[in-house]
Amino acid sequence: MFPQRSKIFEWNLNTVITLTSMMAGLVVTSVGWGITYANMRNDSANLRKQISDVVIRMDKDGADRKSQLADVQQQLAQIAPLTF
Repeated sequence: MFPQRSKIFEWNLNTVITLTSMMAGLVVTSVGWGITYANMRNDSANLRKQISDVVIRMDKDGADRKSQLADVQQQLAQIAPLTF
């Protein structure tokens, strides 16, 4: 009844356009995810560096505050006997 189709795989314009667009979509998606992953890694490294810089600065400021407090306490200790 129906004519027999050929056994050879047929390539037509629709098949070529579909496969090409699928491959291009996969490439674009892969590149996008790669860029996103690289940015995430770089951002986390920058954040770790910023956090360590803040910790170092806080430790330095804390040491400065302790020395200032010790100086103020020493000065107050000298002033207290004079007021009584």
